[in-house]
Amino acid sequence: MTNVDLAKLLLAVHVPQSWPTGLVCGNCRQRHPCQMHRWGRDVLLTAGWTDAEIDALDRRSGAWS
Repeated sequence: MTNVDLAKLLLAVHVPQSWPTGLVCGNCRQRHPCQMHRWGRDVLLTAGWTDAEIDALDRRSGAWS
C-alpha cells in the first residue's frame, strides 16, 4: 500500500463530526482535524490532489454515518 492509498483510506474514516464541544474526529474522537486527517491531507496535497478531490473522499451517507 502506498502513502497515497493509505491517505485516501484515512481521510475516508477520519471525518469531522459536530459535537456540542465542536468538531471531533468520527474515528478517534480527537479534535478535528486529528493528526491522521492532517497527515493524509498533506500527503494528497503533495501528490497534486485538489481540496475538492480530497473532500470528495468523505462518503458518509447521513448525519449518523
